[in-house]
Amino acid sequence: FDYGYKELENIAQFPDYNISTVHDGGEWLQTMAIGYDWLYHGMTQEQRDYIAERLLNHCLKPFSEAVYGRLKGREDSSDWGNLKWFTNMNTISAAGIVVGAAAVADLDPEYCFDVISKALYAIEYPLSQCAPGGGWIEGPNYWHYHNESASYVMMTLREMFGSFYGLDKMKGYAQ
Repeated sequence: FDYGYKELENIAQFPDYNISTVHDGGEWLQTMAIGYDWLYHGMTQEQRDYIAERLLNHCLKPFSEAVYGRLKGREDSSDWGNLKWFTNMNTISAAGIVVGAAAVADLDPEYCFDVISKALYAIEYPLSQCAPGGGWIEGPNYWHYHNESASYVMMTLREMFGSFYGLDKMKGYAQ
């Protein structure tokens, strides 16, 4: 526990999470949310409050601007601030938002459930690319990367809401 908490605390102390690079933002959200969940019962209330505040206000809220089309990022892409890609970038980004918002939903439920609902729409873009037979447009390595993040979303949805909200039945993905 001590080593895990120290690592989580180190991550929480980052001045920013490089959210302009969507892979980084999505990965940091997933990392912090999973670490927070795994270590939750071993942390003191003070430790929980610190990690949750950093996760919500310094990672989730800035990065989830992407679900509203307002993420500031790369200068070479007018579309960078929107979660409307058909690639693994969208899956990883949306998964970070879903998992991160679920982890701290008790702190700001209205906000967290709003960004979860919007991120679910965003993840439909890349999931649709699994049709017709479950393959992946970016090849097997990115297929794994995409599916790992998609599985985090689905398990989070099942644990929080008791449903996959139909994502598991999308054409191509159900295969």
